[in-house]
Amino acid sequence: MVYYIVENHSNCDMPYNVGCHEAYALDGEFEDFYLKFEGEEGKVKCLEIKYDQLGKEFYDLPLEENGLKLWYPYFNKEAKISEDRLGSGSLIFDDFKCKRVTLNKNGNDEVSVYYNDFKNLVVWTMPGAKFIAIEPWSGLPDLYDADKIIEHKKSIDVLP
Repeated sequence: MVYYIVENHSNCDMPYNVGCHEAYALDGEFEDFYLKFEGEEGKVKCLEIKYDQLGKEFYDLPLEENGLKLWYPYFNKEAKISEDRLGSGSLIFDDFKCKRVTLNKNGNDEVSVYYNDFKNLVVWTMPGAKFIAIEPWSGLPDLYDADKIIEHKKSIDVLP
């Protein structure tokens, strides 16, 4: 179990974000694995990546039996994943209602990640790699058109 404690030792509000950076080795073929999203059915919505930064639009990824089959093109910026979309390098789920994701191999649950206090989930790998990173984040990177003022940043937390 991992816990984060954020303390503000100043006299003013402190913007902050916290994120995990766990990755899981995959024993077998990448396509034998899928991610099950507790409570999600049919599809999940990902934030687009625009100019190598977050965009404002969402796109749908189809779920099979509430799971997303792992597929390297999702994580390859030059690979087509649909008629009008290339892979993004990362799957970013913003303000995600699901609070548990389970890595499953051929119908067997391998590991579950719970993230009750996190608003966002990032999933990524490198094409050809034998790992998948499942990273709960409290915040997100800047939007492609951000004003660079930290208090305006999407999903920023502020500790008084």
